[in-house]
Amino acid sequence: MRLFKAILLLLVGIVLITGAILTPAYVRALDQNVLRASGGEPGLVSEGLSLLSLEKPGPASLIYQVSKRLEVDDLVSLESSLSRYQSNAPYAFVQGDTDPLIAGWLKDTSVDQGTVMGWMVSNPFRDKVRTFLDQSKRPGVQEILRHRDLTALSLFIPVAQPGGQALDASILLTGLLYQEDHLHGILMP
Repeated sequence: MRLFKAILLLLVGIVLITGAILTPAYVRALDQNVLRASGGEPGLVSEGLSLLSLEKPGPASLIYQVSKRLEVDDLVSLESSLSRYQSNAPYAFVQGDTDPLIAGWLKDTSVDQGTVMGWMVSNPFRDKVRTFLDQSKRPGVQEILRHRDLTALSLFIPVAQPGGQALDASILLTGLLYQEDHLHGILMP
């Protein structure tokens, strides 16, 4: 009986340790009092306003939705800030687009699609991206753009042929992500 209890306690301990190790970092976030003592202001509303000031309306909107469900106090300031931001930059809420470069391209071209690939398949938008990337001084971007010249492909139609928009859009989007440092980890050299 004692052996059974010892084994049971050992298994429970292993499960608890494994659970503690696998708990995501955000669940083990700082206590609000520790954050206040360090000079920070805890709270969903302040975090949402901070994200909005960094031109990140997508995450700020998610924080607003969570705050609304949790019935957080002083939600009016975040709501009015989001409304103001949305009226000034309507494309920002379509795809979370906050990049001023892309916002300018969207204003200059008449793109009906609300998705990134819809924008990239549009010839005028793709031309703007190509012109921008052709001027890049980054060797990685130029290496990515060299793939536009490939002709012996088995799954894609070459860029220069009719129907090559899908490959061209994929290559240009990859180049744009690389240029703007949105690729990380093993994808970046």
